[in-house]
Formats: sequence, C-alpha cells, structure tokens
Amino acid sequence: AEGLSASDDEFKRYLDRFNSIYDYNNHEQHYIIIPGDNDVGGEYYGDKQPILRQRFRNYFGRTIALYHQNDIQFLKLDMDMFDSYSEGKRNAIIEQMQNRPMTANFRIVLNHWPILTRTARFIKPFINELEPNIILKGDSHHFSIISYDRVNMINKFLAKEYLPQSIYSLDLNQKNFIYEISVPTCSYRMGVQRIGYVVLLLDSESKTAHLTILSTPRRYLALCLYLIYAILGLIFVILTSLFSRRNLIRLLMLSRLM
Repeated sequence: AEGLSASDDEFKRYLDRFNSIYDYNNHEQHYIIIPGDNDVGGEYYGDKQPILRQRFRNYFGRTIALYHQNDIQFLKLDMDMFDSYSEGKRNAIIEQMQNRPMTANFRIVLNHWPILTRTARFIKPFINELEPNIILKGDSHHFSIISYDRVNMINKFLAKEYLPQSIYSLDLNQKNFIYEISVPTCSYRMGVQRIGYVVLLLDSESKTAHLTILSTPRRYLALCLYLIYAILGLIFVILTSLFSRRNLIRLLMLSRLM
C-alpha cells in the first residue's frame, strides 16, 4: 500500500515513476486517474484519511468529476465500500451534473470499488439518478463482467477471469441492463495469475461496446522460461569450454610430437 504509507516526498517519486511509464503529463492524450484504497484508504472501516484524499486531489484533480468526449460521458467517482449514496457523496455528484446531465449515448462510471454488488438501498437510487450503462472498476485485481437487471434487481456473471471469445460485445440499447466490468491488474505484484489491460471500443451507430483483454506474460511461466534459458546457456558455455580445452590440449601434444 505505497500511497497509504508514503511520505509526501515518496509519493512524488511514485508519481514521477508513474509518469515515466504512462506519460501522464502528455496533454495530447486524455487520462482520468481515479483513487483506490492503496492511495487514499477506504477498504477497511476506519482507514479513511482525508489528508491522503487531499494529496491525491493536489496531483490528479477532483476525485468526483464529469468528463465529456464526443458522445461519451465519464463520471469519475471516489465511493468506497462504506460510503452511502443518498447520505454520502450524492450532492457532489449532482453538482457535477447540474449543467451537463448524463444524457450521452455512452455513460461510463469510473470507480475503484464495486457498485453493482452492493445493497439494493445503494444501487437503486444510484442507477435511477445517474443512468449509467457501463461501470468500470478495479479493486479485486481479477477480470469479470457482471450484468445487472434493473427490473428484477439480479446480478449475473457474463465472464470471469477470461473472455469466452477474443472480442466480447455488449448491447447497450437494452436500458434495463447495466454492465460492470472489473478491470484486471497490470501489476505482477498483486499475485494473480491473469494480468493485462482491458481495451474498450464504443460503436456509436449500433450503440455497442466491444472489449478485449491485452494479456501480459504470466509471471511464473516467464520466470521458468528465463531459468530454463539460463540453464541451457550455462550448459552450452561449459560444453564449449570443455571442447575448446580438449582441442587446445591436442594441439599442444601434436606440437611436441613434431
């Protein structure tokens, strides 16, 4: 939990490392950075630290904000496992929507913690007011897609850990269904087998979302392959050295005989 335990100087170094990987300061690319429990707390009751949230805002802007790009709206949230909606951050969310209501074809909520697996008391007002059709979340470090039936208030797993096909499509014309996509981790440090990046493509004409996973090599498989290559390389060097030494001895013996 680097962000939770980091001093301000350490956090700045983490930010520099982050920027060296993702080029966050390149304004030609658009980034939306959302806070997680390792940044600001919120996974366990009592670990919320307002000073960490303020530090995050100093570097990455508001933790609740609405962004527009063409016919896509991104609602960036900071709702942890213990936040209520009606009694919690609703006012800050509604304030963002006053001049720009959520009416675009694609209404995507970005939140580190899950939304659709919470209680009906939380989900119902959240969905009725915000009307999202896709939710992107992290937290578990595992990939999954959940569909939520607004009429029957039932969750259903459409995919878990991997996709049933290389490109998976979600029909967003069905207003009674909302999809929550759990983005897998891209870090080997999380200790999960399947890691990678999710790519989401949005088709305005058909109002369809297409997604795929760009998997990265499995950690232990890659380490085993490196170990095998190292052993084979060492054997090759030893054998080459032995044969070279034998040839040298033969040449010396021949020179003495001559």
